[in-house]
Amino acid sequence: MTEDANAIFAKNISFLPNLQTLSKDETENIYLLEETKSGHKTYKLDTIYIHSKYDPIKEAKRSVQLLLENKEDVDVYILFGCGLGYVMKELYSQILNTPKQIKPYIIWIESDLKSFVTAMHCSDMSDILSDSNVKIFIGTKKDVIGSFLQTVPTKRIRYYYHRPLYSFGETYFKEIQNYIGYILDRKDMNSATLVRFQKTWARNIIFNTPYYPFAGKIESLRNIAEGCNAVVIAGGPTLEQMIPYIKKERENLILVAVDTAYTYLCSHEIIPEIVVSVDPQYWNYKYLENEELKNSILITDPSAYFKIFRNVAPERIFTGNSIFELTGYFTENENRGTLAAGGSVATTAFDIARLIGAQNIILAGLDLGFPGRNTHFKGAFFENNFIATSEYFNDANQKSFNYLMHTGDLLLTKSSDGKTVITDQKMVLFRKWIEREIGLTNACVLLPNLGGSFIEGCKITELSNLACTNKNGSRQKYELKINNLIKKNSETAVSYDITKRVNTFVKMLNAIINESEKILKIIPKDGSISKNKINEFDERQRNIMGEYEKNRVLNIVSSSAQNILLSIKENVSYSDDSEKSVWLKTRKLYEAINEMAIFYEKNFQKILKVMPRLPRIKPDVL
Repeated sequence: MTEDANAIFAKNISFLPNLQTLSKDETENIYLLEETKSGHKTYKLDTIYIHSKYDPIKEAKRSVQLLLENKEDVDVYILFGCGLGYVMKELYSQILNTPKQIKPYIIWIESDLKSFVTAMHCSDMSDILSDSNVKIFIGTKKDVIGSFLQTVPTKRIRYYYHRPLYSFGETYFKEIQNYIGYILDRKDMNSATLVRFQKTWARNIIFNTPYYPFAGKIESLRNIAEGCNAVVIAGGPTLEQMIPYIKKERENLILVAVDTAYTYLCSHEIIPEIVVSVDPQYWNYKYLENEELKNSILITDPSAYFKIFRNVAPERIFTGNSIFELTGYFTENENRGTLAAGGSVATTAFDIARLIGAQNIILAGLDLGFPGRNTHFKGAFFENNFIATSEYFNDANQKSFNYLMHTGDLLLTKSSDGKTVITDQKMVLFRKWIEREIGLTNACVLLPNLGGSFIEGCKITELSNLACTNKNGSRQKYELKINNLIKKNSETAVSYDITKRVNTFVKMLNAIINESEKILKIIPKDGSISKNKINEFDERQRNIMGEYEKNRVLNIVSSSAQNILLSIKENVSYSDDSEKSVWLKTRKLYEAINEMAIFYEKNFQKILKVMPRLPRIKPDVL
């Protein structure tokens, strides 16, 4: 190894802190390089050349030419293997020369450390490695790569596969690519959900504000039923077959039921210890309409449909940390504990079973598919609604069929009884979340072989063999602890003046409405703003952001404008003129801030009027 090669390596590695701890053996262990006919370098793995024996540069240019088709539309380039970095250098060079101000990200993923170390000895890549838009992952765990992709625009991704290196590291690269696909699916679903429900969530949080002081913390339930047998009860068709088992083993089970299944369980004289309801929509509230849950606790979210909070005694409600800044304003950002979210109320129920310390978790009605082409158990709200609203040309069967087809492309997947079952893409995403979490779960997860989707990591069990073995009285211990906790919640409700807090928030909202309207008058609708108007804009923006309390409320309001924030994050352009595009984005942001501030103010005025008459609220905390 030459002194020049060592100097090049040292310079390159200075920009890669994670690789500066490599041992001397690792930094000096490189592949034997050969000179090509064009005078460049290549090397072999076994008998396969990693780059062309003739002209690696020409080969790289052809690859990059394909990668850069419609390059203005790409947010991220992901390189699976890059050898000595010819493609990376060519790609970077062409992207750097683009007139666009916003550059895409380039992610270099390598499975073989020796290949990367060899590349770092061959040429000075310090300009590339020091660029914040370039990320290098060498044998990195999929979670780390996934976490990075969560933070950058990913609307359009393009992949490059270095064929020789990909074939040598195929298992690793396939695992990474599958996980990237999972992350992108979940990211798209979360983004679409945020845009669709932003006002629904905000309205619910506002109307639930008076109940925050009473609600217990999710964290207080940790290990409250340690060593128990927990049954996670979802609303799938096979729940009917589980009822006899639940009745038989009732004294040895802690039941964690989703809202969908609550009234069905009650009809069989089964009262679950824990009910989970986190959906913000009105139709989800119908599952628990007029149900007081006198013998259960309710796990919910501040953004859940507001009437749920009116039904249940406040001290029986438990909430965790919220992703919404509005909630933190009224709870002083206290740590209430966190629940893993997988897009479905059933995944939240599964996490609750883990949180309370279950030794065995039995999945009931968690079918994640449509066994027998049924969507829910018989007598479910949806089925009854289909029957009640059926007509001659659109009967209950037709409605059920329409529901199935509305879910999207139907798929066949392996079932728990060794056959196949119909499912859809949404159910597959939920299943992937469950499967991932099972791998991180100490409890034994049991899945009866009743024909729902097969879930990797579960122990598939005959229903007749599902008898509880650890009859340790954990249910009785749980009841004693939870009753003490409910009593504590009732006695120690935070007694600060909610009305005063809301009035302060409304005052800040009115100031934001006033300032945002002035800013909108400054920025023309076509984005062509004059220099003197820019100074006026800066002054108005200082007014709206200068005061601590006003700026805090502004952050809350702007965080609700998800459609605009997402367009900014995904680098959406509103004009060919980059300066105009920036001002048009700014105008759209303040339009959204103004709209949401008016929305917040209107709904907080409503809750101020009804606060003194709300059920189950003590006057001294108002």
